[in-house]
Amino acid sequence: VSSYISHQFDTTLDKGKRIREFPIVKDIKVWHKMLAPMMIRRCRDEPEVMRDVKIPEPEIKEVWIPPSKEHIEYYELWLDEFAKWFLAIFFNNIQIASELF
Repeated sequence: VSSYISHQFDTTLDKGKRIREFPIVKDIKVWHKMLAPMMIRRCRDEPEVMRDVKIPEPEIKEVWIPPSKEHIEYYELWLDEFAKWFLAIFFNNIQIASELF
């Protein structure tokens, strides 16, 4: 059994465009048993994974890339514009906020 729902008609559930299908699972335990052989475990700390698969620890490197002059100027421009907008909203000055956009 499946349900077809569109946002426009989600209150009636019987009219509207059939855009999505949501399967309804009646017995969750049977569903899990059926899917268990096909599921992939992705957590290295699970016993079944640790027993069969040896996953090396990742090597994480931090690389600092200095920003260019143009990047800093653009960043500061956005910071200034955001500060103006925030203060205008904070002090309920809608006119100033609307002029910024």
